[in-house]
Amino acid sequence: MTSTRPLEISGKPSRGKDTTFRQICYDFGFCNVRVPLRLVAWKRKRERDVSFMSSSDFHPINTDRAQSPSASKECEESDSLDKLRWWQKATIYQVLIQSFQDTDGDGKGDIRGIVNHLDYFVALGIDVVWISPIYESPMRDMGYDISDYRKVNPVFGTMQDMELLIQETHRRGLRLILDIALNHTATEHEWFQTSRRARKGPSLGKRDWYFWSEGKLDEFGNRIPPNNWESTFTGTARSFHAYSSSLKLTLSGAGSTWEWDEVAGEFCAYFVALMSEYMGLTEDQDLHIFGKNQPDLNWDCEEVRKELYKELRFWLDKGVDGFRVSSCVCLAVVLMADRPLVALAKLDTMNLVSKTSSFPDAPISKEGSIWQPANYLFANGPHIHEYLQEMHQEVFSHYDCMTLAEMSCGVSAPEAVRYTSRFNSRPELNLVIQFQHVELDCHDGDKWMLREWELPELKRIINEWQETLVNNGGWNTVWMENHDQPRGISRFTTNSPRFRALCAKLLALWQFTLQGTNLIFQGQELGMINPGLFSEEMNQDIETIQYWKAACEEAGTEAPQKLELAKKAIIQKGRDNTRIPIPWTEDPHGGFTDPTAKPWLPAFDHGGEWCHASQRHSPESVWSFYRSLITMRKANPTLASTPFGRLPYSLILTWFQYYGSYECLDVENPIIWAYKRKSKHKCYLVVLNFSGCASSWNYVNHSVDLSTSRLLKSNHMTCEASSTPDLIFLRPFEGRLYQL
Repeated sequence: MTSTRPLEISGKPSRGKDTTFRQICYDFGFCNVRVPLRLVAWKRKRERDVSFMSSSDFHPINTDRAQSPSASKECEESDSLDKLRWWQKATIYQVLIQSFQDTDGDGKGDIRGIVNHLDYFVALGIDVVWISPIYESPMRDMGYDISDYRKVNPVFGTMQDMELLIQETHRRGLRLILDIALNHTATEHEWFQTSRRARKGPSLGKRDWYFWSEGKLDEFGNRIPPNNWESTFTGTARSFHAYSSSLKLTLSGAGSTWEWDEVAGEFCAYFVALMSEYMGLTEDQDLHIFGKNQPDLNWDCEEVRKELYKELRFWLDKGVDGFRVSSCVCLAVVLMADRPLVALAKLDTMNLVSKTSSFPDAPISKEGSIWQPANYLFANGPHIHEYLQEMHQEVFSHYDCMTLAEMSCGVSAPEAVRYTSRFNSRPELNLVIQFQHVELDCHDGDKWMLREWELPELKRIINEWQETLVNNGGWNTVWMENHDQPRGISRFTTNSPRFRALCAKLLALWQFTLQGTNLIFQGQELGMINPGLFSEEMNQDIETIQYWKAACEEAGTEAPQKLELAKKAIIQKGRDNTRIPIPWTEDPHGGFTDPTAKPWLPAFDHGGEWCHASQRHSPESVWSFYRSLITMRKANPTLASTPFGRLPYSLILTWFQYYGSYECLDVENPIIWAYKRKSKHKCYLVVLNFSGCASSWNYVNHSVDLSTSRLLKSNHMTCEASSTPDLIFLRPFEGRLYQL
């Protein structure tokens, strides 16, 4: 009888009865993959309990139906959707609760506002609703500074409201995922209060739940932070820059990752600080990456991890369908002599959880500054994969849920494979959110240092992610805006009223014809743009407030031109651009709140034609275009997915052959973005003009045959004669989808 014991495969394939399986793994580039020996038996017997990697992740196809002569191509295309997990074929809608809908007249959105609009998601075609943090919080950082994971912030409602939301979401066939930060807490959290007291007094437990250090003495005998790490979020904890062709504004005033804690008598670590004024300190300090009010949890402490797992189970047991984890790369701060501190798992910035323990100084990259950037020392740490695997095994493997992890401190496509590949012997995450494509308009990762970018740069980034993840068993997320980013129309195209609707539809066509799970941020489907104006009343985000404060202090009254540069940077990149309340109607405040109430952030008058009430019943609206694309994508898995790499064996090829590959054409074209999506039976061509000028594209030069093609979708309502035997003519910001 054939053994079913998993084998550890490494190196080149051996010559034995399991050679086929070794060769498959070798071809994939996974040389340490554990695979079951009964893969052949799976194909022959079609046993659903035998999987290539995980029975929960891989579902063998019905081979009888797939090989039936009577099965049409359309049925095969549609049936292939059944082989995907629900989160792979979903369209996810992100709700920023503060700006969605206010039902109690306090000017802030609430949980009841989401409940009241669940039918809106159904009408649009949404599958998953992702909501921003609803936990108890002092709200210094939009709720990511959590003081109690199991309590609902009274600003948003009650636990009864949350239970109603979960119930009503599921009743409509939708799923609900929560945003959560696991890398840090608020200083008000009971865990931190106990930990700081335990540093001086008798042990009260939780002594090592956060990062503490006595620091070191300088040449004058003053106690200073243990290293030169700069807090990476903002405020005076970083440098502030704004570029123009003739002026450069440099605002230095970087702050330490460490903050002195009087109660503990030590330094505490805050790796990403929101407010980080460095003050003369004389004793120990505390480590913080995310804000001087958001100390980092010590994931190396097993008690911390176990307690966080309990918090996750609490919400999963209530019925939520997963989490978007903030700062995931920061979770595991493994403090080691050979590498500086690195954080590993904060599901929003999830790659900060693992950090190194010897706290070495970062190399000097900012001349004249005491504090130096140290992201690489506290992101993607040495234990990040170990801890994520543990979290999956202890928590997520027991639920039909999804994990969506933010990798805000940087992750490459090959690194993302390690987090998400279905071929990992120990699963970690389902999806990651990467930021390379939204960092093109800044210098060296500094969002305030504006730069011009070229379309080929964007293509190369997207091409790498489209090809790398799925070819190695991973799965992409496709997105262009969220609560931390400006509006996609304003970033990738133009705010011009003449082209606004065309640009919104062009970007939608681009996003929904790429491989992966689509993420929409609220208002994106309405064609919302950056307001394009500056006022201190509209700057509610702590990051922007700190940047503007530092700019004013640096420029003073003698450099008004430098202040104008800072304003320009805020207008283009400030996070409040996407936090403006949604315009539901033409009523005051866009129907977001009661006409007599004052919204927490001033509503922007987009014009009556851009509100939801005006767009929903117009077939030419941006909203209707999004709905039609979501519907089309559900019916055409070629547009949603891609085959997983080289599959030379028919044993597995039958499972993948229905999913569409991605092939970018004419990569260096500075105006036109053209690519193919191809599966066994279908082939699509997407052609997008990213300029405000009419243009043409020679498709014959790229082996494209339009002789039997059919135009499926265009962002223009009227399609003129627009092609010759070798050229496609495109109007400004025109996009087309052909079936070849």
